[in-house]
Amino acid sequence: MPMNPLLKLTSADLNKAAALQAQIEKLQTQLAKLVGAGTAPAPALTKTGRGPISDARRKRLSQIAKKRWKQVKAAGKKAL
Repeated sequence: MPMNPLLKLTSADLNKAAALQAQIEKLQTQLAKLVGAGTAPAPALTKTGRGPISDARRKRLSQIAKKRWKQVKAAGKKAL
């Protein structure tokens, strides 16, 4: 089964794609008004928030937090 090419994109690429999609929708609306094509196409619903975190990402974040707390404890601090 072919792999979805969207899965290979970075978050920066996805953000850029979302911005481009918003710009396309805005331009389509402007074009519809200019040409007088009645109503503009309805904008696509966008997903808000963040998706689930992969196990690998969760593990990496845990390692980073543990390293940070180890440094804080070594410095004798009780809070960051």
